[in-house]
Amino acid sequence: MDLLANGIPQAEAKLIAAKAAQFVEKYKEVHDTHIEDFFTSKPLANVASDITDALTALSVDDLLAFPEISGDIAPPLKAYVDDVAASSLPGSDIVVLSTQQKRRRKFTPKKLHEAEQLAALVNTLASKTPTEWVINVGEGKGHLSEVIAETAKYKGIIGLDCDIHREAVPDEGAAFKMYSIKCKVTLDMSTADLADVVNKVIPDKPLQPTLEHSGLIGLHACGDLGSHVVKTFASSSASFLALAPCCYHALTEEGFPLSDCLKACNTPLGSTRSRAVACIASAKWSAEGSQLEKYKLHYYRAVASTMLHPERLALQTSVLRRLAKRKDLSLQDFVKEAYGSIGKSEEEIAAALKQAAEYDTECSFKRFLAFMTLRRTMSEPLESLYLLDRYLYLLQSTQKCALLPLFDPKLSPRSYVLVAVSG
Repeated sequence: MDLLANGIPQAEAKLIAAKAAQFVEKYKEVHDTHIEDFFTSKPLANVASDITDALTALSVDDLLAFPEISGDIAPPLKAYVDDVAASSLPGSDIVVLSTQQKRRRKFTPKKLHEAEQLAALVNTLASKTPTEWVINVGEGKGHLSEVIAETAKYKGIIGLDCDIHREAVPDEGAAFKMYSIKCKVTLDMSTADLADVVNKVIPDKPLQPTLEHSGLIGLHACGDLGSHVVKTFASSSASFLALAPCCYHALTEEGFPLSDCLKACNTPLGSTRSRAVACIASAKWSAEGSQLEKYKLHYYRAVASTMLHPERLALQTSVLRRLAKRKDLSLQDFVKEAYGSIGKSEEEIAAALKQAAEYDTECSFKRFLAFMTLRRTMSEPLESLYLLDRYLYLLQSTQKCALLPLFDPKLSPRSYVLVAVSG
């Protein structure tokens, strides 16, 4: 299997990235609005009225399932869905590399799926390139390294993490070595700096400052760490790259944009709120069935936060989590509990319940649901923008790269892996 055969042509990638940037700017007021600010910021006022009217005309069930609705879709919504698709990575089937699903202790189904798929990819790439060592950046608990070790045919794997979760004491007599190094990989580290760190544990034939004969990998490389791994690969002689990024909300202007294409477009990084929308697990939510109760809770939170402003910061996360566990919670129940949790008097609670009744209408809830529906569908263009920026950056130095849909998005929302081979 040629893993790089389906790489998006550079011209097409640039076109999608440009459309994604335009889409993100067009709907900035929606994805840049926090749930708690829905009533004060009025984000739907910045969306074409034919779109919002068509959305609020849908049933609650159709809003939850959108764009997979019953019956015909209204032309304004069809145009919006087409706009989302044109601004997102083209959909394709998952690249299945592992069907083992071996039972492993302490592995969740998500972690098992990710580790086995990425391990198969890494070892395949290593077998087709002059690789002696694999450097696992952001190793975490070492689950991926353990799975890789089972079928690897090269010298070993070196895990780097600022917080080592396991003691990896290598068996010096073993053919395959596993090392873990406590190290915070930062944006100002050069390939030579990284080689120096790795060479502390390699017993013989240390890596060259260019990282020749090594592969760079990362599973859930958060924020700028993912950008740094991409930049390190592009400036090195490493044999291959396999990176599954995540946590776009943790990106800074040092990590985005990287590519000349998006720099030329003056593409802004966006707020933390916008970047968090890129992390929404749309496919996973759909697979879990109706999200009505979760959306109701978000609505109640928006109402209570509006009424409590500026005291809403007193609503502790622990209170919200406790309320989330309540079954058949009404808006009145939520407001009463929320006000009580911050020490409001019985008179203040009674006045709040009277005020909350003004929000307790189907019309108001459906407008909020329309906002959440738009926000959810915007996750694909936003994530595509961050992924394509790194992909286009790699295309500036090598044509041998691809964005592989390696993980099942219903299990692992960050389903794309950025793959590149040097030379």
